[in-house]
Amino acid sequence: MTDFITAAPLPRARTLVHPGPVGPIRIEHRHATLGRHFRLGLEPGRTMEDAIIEPLMRLGVHSASMTLLGGRLSSLLYCVAPPDPSGGRVANYSRPNESGAVT
Repeated sequence: MTDFITAAPLPRARTLVHPGPVGPIRIEHRHATLGRHFRLGLEPGRTMEDAIIEPLMRLGVHSASMTLLGGRLSSLLYCVAPPDPSGGRVANYSRPNESGAVT
């Protein structure tokens, strides 16, 4: 029999309240008749931004979403969005944090 440990509940994520009226539709979407799917191999030694954006620009892509399926990064910089202590901003990103190499 497995023993289960009861952990303390995680804190609830912050709720973002945007100004203006609430839209009647929760998620709006449109069909993209010109939508395309690409699989890119990212060129080593480049920034991730350049390695993604430049090939897409050559293909005529102006907006996109992506999924990163593994790989090795020589360094990783990331930002977090802590609560604004003044309460004046919905999102206020931190300075970049560096984690070093990641797989």
